[in-house]
Amino acid sequence: AGRARREGHARQAARLYRELSARHGASPEALASRLSLARLLLTRLHDPRGALRELDAYLRQAPHGPVAPECRYQRTLALRRLGRTEEEQRALRRSLREDPRSVYATAVRRRLDELNGGGAGE
Repeated sequence: AGRARREGHARQAARLYRELSARHGASPEALASRLSLARLLLTRLHDPRGALRELDAYLRQAPHGPVAPECRYQRTLALRRLGRTEEEQRALRRSLREDPRSVYATAVRRRLDELNGGGAGE
């Protein structure tokens, strides 16, 4: 799946990530593939709804997993692309609450400031 993605075969990579997830369930590799698939859906296949499904599935299975902070951040991007601003704000706040020191915290605060009219974010 990774090779297909790197070689620019986004649809093939998505299919392979889905197969990996279906075959290996809650294994660390299958969980990690959900994030890879979500990124691919969000950035290359322009499917924020599909990305959101994958991110939510990861967070249900591993809410404190190694890539949970990135999943929470990517989830805010998917909600933004879908125009679901109120949900995005809740997700941004949750991201700060759950991952206040993550590498995404500055971007999360900046986006909250934008949404709050330039006022102080949480």
